[in-house]
Formats: sequence, structure tokens, C-alpha cells
Amino acid sequence: MKDHHTDLPLFRCRVVDCKIYVFPLSRRIGKIRHVVEVYNRGKSQKWRDQYIDRIHSDLKRELAVKGISETDIAIELELFGRELNAEFNRIKARQG
Repeated sequence: MKDHHTDLPLFRCRVVDCKIYVFPLSRRIGKIRHVVEVYNRGKSQKWRDQYIDRIHSDLKRELAVKGISETDIAIELELFGRELNAEFNRIKARQG
């Protein structure tokens, strides 16, 4: 008896390679401002350092799950860090 389920078009599809493009971390302005705001409310430098480490590892894990290469993840995290520093400097300049 013929299995009628295996001759469906779904099972005859070809698998093709693809490249995943993610929205650049350095352009996630809301995330950057939120991280800076929470960081500035931190009660100790140790807590702040741990918070930044956690954010970095969460973002790294998020990109890895999506299949982004280690090289691209490192680049994205570097650019994100630069934007964090730029936001810290903007806030500092506004405060005088």
C-alpha cells in the first residue's frame, strides 16, 4: 500500500542555503538608552560591571541562536559597546 503522505509537495521541497541579516545592535537606540539608564541607577560599580557583562552575554546568545557567526557577533558587540559609550558621553555632557 502506498503512503499518500510522503508524496505531498512539502516533502519534495529543496533545501537552500540562506544568509540571515539581523538588525544592527548599534542601531537599537531604545535598548542602548535603557541599558545606560539602568547602569546609571546601579548602586555599586561591581553591580554595574555585572549588568554590562549580562547584557553582553544575553546579546551574544541571542545572535548565536539566530545562527550568526562568531566573527559577526564580535563585530556587533563591539559596535554596540561604542554606542553605549557615546550615549554615556551624551548624558554626561548634558549634565555638565
